[in-house]
Amino acid sequence: MHSFAKKGLALLIISSMISCTTYYIPTKMFREQYAKSDSSKSINLHYNGKEYFVHSAAAIQTIRCVDKNGNAAELQNGVSIKIRFTDNKNNKTVFYFDTIFMNDTLIIGSQSRYNTSLMNLVQLNDVVRIEVQNSHENFTALDIPDKCEILFYRSGVRYLFLQF
Repeated sequence: MHSFAKKGLALLIISSMISCTTYYIPTKMFREQYAKSDSSKSINLHYNGKEYFVHSAAAIQTIRCVDKNGNAAELQNGVSIKIRFTDNKNNKTVFYFDTIFMNDTLIIGSQSRYNTSLMNLVQLNDVVRIEVQNSHENFTALDIPDKCEILFYRSGVRYLFLQF
């Protein structure tokens, strides 16, 4: 076997060992988790000139989901959890889980940790698949009461994440 092929095989084996496991959340289960979330995290959110009353995903501590075989699983909510919504036109939108807000018809979330004003909107009724995974990004979260929701470090740099 050539050295290039050996290196490629080794890289493939290593990447498969450290890859992120993708879990799925049926839309009904997703709605139920939001319905049970802490209503004190509900706010009036202004997006694109409109005002929405929404619930925050930051209130959900444990994310109920299923693996690829349909077995029940749970993920702890945290700064490295990402959620991907696929709509009926096969468009995919990825948010950090703890940045999303939802009401009966829509989901609004941030696609960036560094610029939380990069918000996007997904119509919940158009969602056909919800995938969630721990991206294992190297964030360290610290609770800072009365100032902001989360302060985190990544690669030795301090970032401030302001929750709406």
